[in-house]
Amino acid sequence: AYDAAGRMVYESGAYDAQTGVLAADPALKVYEAKLGIDDGATVTETFHFVLNNSVLKDNRIPPRGYTVAGFDEPGLRPVGASYSDGQHWDETAYDLPDDAVSVVAILYYQTASKEYIDFLRSRGGADGATLGALWDDLKSPPEIMDVAMEPTLYGYFPWISRR
Repeated sequence: AYDAAGRMVYESGAYDAQTGVLAADPALKVYEAKLGIDDGATVTETFHFVLNNSVLKDNRIPPRGYTVAGFDEPGLRPVGASYSDGQHWDETAYDLPDDAVSVVAILYYQTASKEYIDFLRSRGGADGATLGALWDDLKSPPEIMDVAMEPTLYGYFPWISRR
């Protein structure tokens, strides 16, 4: 969000291109599935997809044609999010500073997070090490999927850098 002078007064979900880490903040919303292993006493989050037997979080936006009944199966239903029949979008409210006069919202998609690559690097043998080295070079930066501005200012667009 920007004030009348064009200064940024609010940001959520800043991505550090040097480290490949998304800055955590209380307002940040990441659409993702988090899986884990339930041993009957505790549930532990892990990237061991073959061993996982529990969904801890799955707030990914459902596809067009979604129905609650049609997705009411383990592994299909949202966990930690609620979507109505036919809903294939999400809306999120942010508390902006009083001096905010414009907002630029950018939806990003990232193929692989640093945490996932670190897991594969540490447990994937030579292939994991190779993948980790490739990730170190490029960092799997998020790709822009969509941009929305309010108010809609056709003469203004934020500077976006691509490598």
